[in-house]
Amino acid sequence: MKQVTPFGVSGVRFRKQIEAFRKEVNHEMHILQMIIFVEVVNNPQHTVNPKYIKDLLAIIPSSASRHCKRLTNDVEDGYGLCQVVYGHNDYISKYLELTKKGEDLADTIRPVFQEAFTLKGLS
Repeated sequence: MKQVTPFGVSGVRFRKQIEAFRKEVNHEMHILQMIIFVEVVNNPQHTVNPKYIKDLLAIIPSSASRHCKRLTNDVEDGYGLCQVVYGHNDYISKYLELTKKGEDLADTIRPVFQEAFTLKGLS
């Protein structure tokens, strides 16, 4: 019989943050889209694009692109949390940047994430 290893502290924190995100945003948002949004929030401008996400999450390029687009208004059922912008000196590379809606959401979930991160007995 295979023994199952529990999540551990970081796994519990991560799960609490995902639950908080789903409560604040959309309970049906795909977890990869949540991770991409958090990457946009936590990284410098002109960092996050489908190639960055493909490499970070080890997913195929079309999947990375699809999940990135879903955060924008570029698709019919997009969330409008990010917009596509071009690089400073490179008019070919496209990156995700927060919209006003995305900035407002980031401001809303920061305290929720912090609370989930510092759960009693886990910090």
